[in-house]
Amino acid sequence: MKILSRHQAYDLHFMTDLLSRDFAIKSLSLPCPKAKGTFAFAINDDIIVKFPQRKNIVHEFKQDNALLRFLHGKTSLPIPNSKIQEGEYTYSWHKKIPGNFIFQAGLDALPPAKRQKFCDDIAAFVFGLHSMTDEVFNNVYIPYWDRFERYPKPAEIIARTAADKKLSASDRAFLKSFYKKFILANENAIVRFSHFDIMPKNIAFDFKKGKIEGIYDFGDAGIGDIHQDFSQIGLHYGFDTLSKIVARYEKLSGLRLDIDKIRDYSFHSWTHFYMDSPNDKYRAALSAQIKVRQA
Repeated sequence: MKILSRHQAYDLHFMTDLLSRDFAIKSLSLPCPKAKGTFAFAINDDIIVKFPQRKNIVHEFKQDNALLRFLHGKTSLPIPNSKIQEGEYTYSWHKKIPGNFIFQAGLDALPPAKRQKFCDDIAAFVFGLHSMTDEVFNNVYIPYWDRFERYPKPAEIIARTAADKKLSASDRAFLKSFYKKFILANENAIVRFSHFDIMPKNIAFDFKKGKIEGIYDFGDAGIGDIHQDFSQIGLHYGFDTLSKIVARYEKLSGLRLDIDKIRDYSFHSWTHFYMDSPNDKYRAALSAQIKVRQA
């Protein structure tokens, strides 16, 4: 199979000709700049197609699609029904799940019952995935989720932030105190199959109905500690929302989670964003998270 070049991917005449062999195209978007490892297009704002960007990720690309096909019809919320189209340029495609992103501000604007429904639906979806751990493990390849292990170590974070005079003295002091105590390992880890990337851009929400229509992007799905799974939710939603999701999950599962550990993991991720891009945008975001922790 051939791999699309970047030039080909951004040539809409070339892409229209290529995809017209399989679809009746009225409109075709430019590649999504946030897609990881793929060139992702929207056909007629109704169908999502993804091409692997490199030959060395083709196997992983196909494994991701195999996971989606295996999970189809087994989750409490709809997920993409992904199909592989083999040919000169192999790609995957699925019907777009209609809906919009929902951030905490949008969630706060909903009636209380709808906010609770959102939390209950996320908890049920997560619990359903966790409950399928053995079934998924025995049928589809799933990797170990090791993102946190690839993040900078506490000593490196302390050194970098201590030297950054654009961070306030109180922020630097908080970071030093936090990382003197923070331990990445979790002696109460609960290892399950998880999504690991539930966030606004991966949730299709219908604001008219006030409900979740589906969940996207299983590119980070794997086996790992569910505290880290919930911490990704805590990155983008407030503590009250996170607490309601965790409380509902605990009722469904009969498990007890360490919400303080979840919050620590969420904060650690914000620090990673700053370490990866130490600019004013991420300084401000990190400072805002510190204020949340201190409140």
